[in-house]
Amino acid sequence: MNKASFLFLGAVLSIAGTSAIVAGCGSDTTTTSTSTGTGGSEATTTSSATTTSTTTGAGGAGGSGVTSSASSSGTGVAPTLDCASYCAEVMTNCKTTDEQYKTNDSCLAVCAAFPPGKLGDTDGNSLGCRLYHGGGPSVMAPDTHCAHAGITGGDKDVTDTMAGTCGEGCDAFCDVAIAVCTGANKQYDNKDKCMLDCKTFKVDAASYSTADTAKNDFGCRAYHLTVAATDAGSAATHCKHIVGASTVCTM
Repeated sequence: MNKASFLFLGAVLSIAGTSAIVAGCGSDTTTTSTSTGTGGSEATTTSSATTTSTTTGAGGAGGSGVTSSASSSGTGVAPTLDCASYCAEVMTNCKTTDEQYKTNDSCLAVCAAFPPGKLGDTDGNSLGCRLYHGGGPSVMAPDTHCAHAGITGGDKDVTDTMAGTCGEGCDAFCDVAIAVCTGANKQYDNKDKCMLDCKTFKVDAASYSTADTAKNDFGCRAYHLTVAATDAGSAATHCKHIVGASTVCTM
């Protein structure tokens, strides 16, 4: 074979090898699939090295896709500043030794006398403060926060000037007493007289719960007031037990 023929054959073999290499690169293909559903359109692009997923649309069943935070709620429902929301939280999260109300009706009636305050309040005599403490905080530490959410606001000593977490105990107590114990069941002519009597109630040894039914302390009178709020029959039985001269709160 002469030199020219040898060079020609080499060129042909070189071209064939290059074609084989190019053909071998065909495994790096790109596949695109598109699916559409109630959540809008979803496009996924896949290659041998990268996967990318993008979702757009109205958010499907979730609407706009915006999530409402219920960080202060124990029920899983974002709280609103009303008695229904408050009682749902407290009745769900404060039970057994931390119970604040015997019934939902009692809770609703007591709540109606609370100053509203603002959603997210963490202190002061308000519905907002009690709603906050009766939510997520009561889930995490009911022995601490349930009493803050109840009628006493967490105030165990009403003889001093120091308020509880959610207000001065006598302030809320007397608002409820004036609203609940009326007519033949009235114990106080006005809030000032109630406050004077309330300031003589003995100190609670423990945080308030509905277990305090007979001790000679503030909590016992708060218990009977919450039960009196349930209905007219309960008011006739329990309103007379809320005063300093109670014949039941004596232990």
